[in-house]
Amino acid sequence: MRKTIILLYGGNSPEHSVSCVSAASVYQSLINIGFPVMCIGITRKNRMYLQKPALIWDDFSQALKAVIEENEQLSIAIVPGKGLSCGSDLIADGILFPLTHGTYGEDGRLQGMLDFLPLPYIGSSFSSSFIGFSKYTAKLYWERAGLPVVDYICADSFTHDGFSSALPSTDKLIHEISAVLGLPVYIKPESSGSSIGITRVERLSDIYPALEKAAKASRRVLIEKAINCREIECSIFDSGTNIFVSQPGEIAAPGQFYNYEYKYSSKKNAARITIPADLTPEAALNIRNLAEAGYRALYCSGLARADMFFDRDSGDVYLNEINTIPGFTETSMYMQLVKSGGFDWNSLMEELIGTAEKELNARWNAADD
Repeated sequence: MRKTIILLYGGNSPEHSVSCVSAASVYQSLINIGFPVMCIGITRKNRMYLQKPALIWDDFSQALKAVIEENEQLSIAIVPGKGLSCGSDLIADGILFPLTHGTYGEDGRLQGMLDFLPLPYIGSSFSSSFIGFSKYTAKLYWERAGLPVVDYICADSFTHDGFSSALPSTDKLIHEISAVLGLPVYIKPESSGSSIGITRVERLSDIYPALEKAAKASRRVLIEKAINCREIECSIFDSGTNIFVSQPGEIAAPGQFYNYEYKYSSKKNAARITIPADLTPEAALNIRNLAEAGYRALYCSGLARADMFFDRDSGDVYLNEINTIPGFTETSMYMQLVKSGGFDWNSLMEELIGTAEKELNARWNAADD
């Protein structure tokens, strides 16, 4: 008998709606191959409730507008050392599958709570999730491992109200960006996902508005040198012993970069996905090796998607970021790349469940030592 998969989705994140779409897609895929599935929706105030997915997602196209049903009789609480409580019932068996994109779900906070449970969960630990979500921290780990990243500056607004044009430090930062990186640059939130808050800046006068925009999503802001590049992605999953890295895929957006609108637009011409990417065998192998090295350097486990830049001028490849909870929407790259490697949902879940159980055993055995 197959183990019950417990989907966790939603949460207090700008990516709440995208998380609902990922959960709807995964739910349907798992039901189709015979997995029992429970759904736990997390509200924008981070309260958890058991959901009735058959009622919520009958119309798949409405998943973006899904509302977490707040039935207090189905309220979920974490009971350390035991499991999840739902009213008078205890959920003490099953495989947790977080699909919580962005803050509170992908940044390690949820995983830290799940570590108190004797239940396996799919995906990276709290520490690897945090490192992967913090773009600056990930770059530090990659640089320490000798892995290539584009030139960048990380800045802190030192206030929850964003950067102030009146502060000398802001004026100094703008001049530093111009002198050290030159223009154009990309200015983005240091801790955020789905390309939220990113601006391509080509004029000095546009730097401050871009800093303000990014600071609304993250107090720390990352400024990266813009290069003439192709955006390449690889899907990754592991069995706890072996790591599978897909062939590279390429995203070509109509605009200057792959932003939130292009990622989740239902329009067929929103972004062009090419699998496999048009690369020489040597370049493709180099990209796959770099994706695996980036995954290992952050001590990731379970699954992830590695995003990279392929420099059109030099042929060099740079790590951009790693997503420890990749999207599973209809337009998402992750499953498309997995399937291109000959794997389906059955084989993927077999690997993910096996890894989650090994990680749980390692955590709890360490506690017994």
